Amino acid sequence: AIRERVVGVLALGPRLGGHPPIHLVICDPAHAHRTLLVPPMTARERDEVVRREIGREAAGDRVPVWHRVRQVQADGVRKDELLIVATSEGRLQQQLDPVIAGGGVPRLVVTGPVALIAAARALAPTPLDRPTVLVHWGVSSLTIVILSEGTLKFARVIEPPVSDLNPLDWIPVEIDRSIRHYAVLSKGERVEQVMVSVAEGEPARRLFTDAALATRLRLPVTNLNALLAPLLPDRWDVD
Repeated sequence: AIRERVVGVLALGPRLGGHPPIHLVICDPAHAHRTLLVPPMTARERDEVVRREIGREAAGDRVPVWHRVRQVQADGVRKDELLIVATSEGRLQQQLDPVIAGGGVPRLVVTGPVALIAAARALAPTPLDRPTVLVHWGVSSLTIVILSEGTLKFARVIEPPVSDLNPLDWIPVEIDRSIRHYAVLSKGERVEQVMVSVAEGEPARRLFTDAALATRLRLPVTNLNALLAPLLPDRWDVD
């Protein structure tokens, strides 16, 4: 059975039949990510509060898991900030079934936004303490995460357009839409930087050439592919 390991990361049982474990990142628009401030309470009480909050959002059959990120002062009161991920266990199992049927043993399964945050923290030359947009253009989806004070505040996973549009014709639009939505949620907090990674070399070149993305967004853009390149073998194409 699938069980919680940490928020956004699920674990299956131990290594089976001598097969090495597989670590997976699943980018699914159906996964919900959000933060919640609660007063200090027991883990059981947090479980109940999180279930109640997700239930109010009509999350369907999605099951929430949470992780206490940090303690903050809010309105003069000490509170715990929780990161919540809600996902359908049935849908997740359907995504894992082909891997298991092929002889793989999924050991860790992490949601796309959580994996993107971990990668950006590892690659960024300075702490991600400013309001930051993280973007990953993968093979079949676009992941957008907004961080503030180093913690996730907003996340979207978007399926790309059916037509073969120039990335500069739709990716900046989705980033800007996310920034505007977050400005409403945060009551006016301004994003200060954007960090972008791309799964494939040629699309990366199209997106980063001549600082076109930074010009469209009117924000500084960091190329995470360029930060990753020195850490990979020469044969990898991550321009």
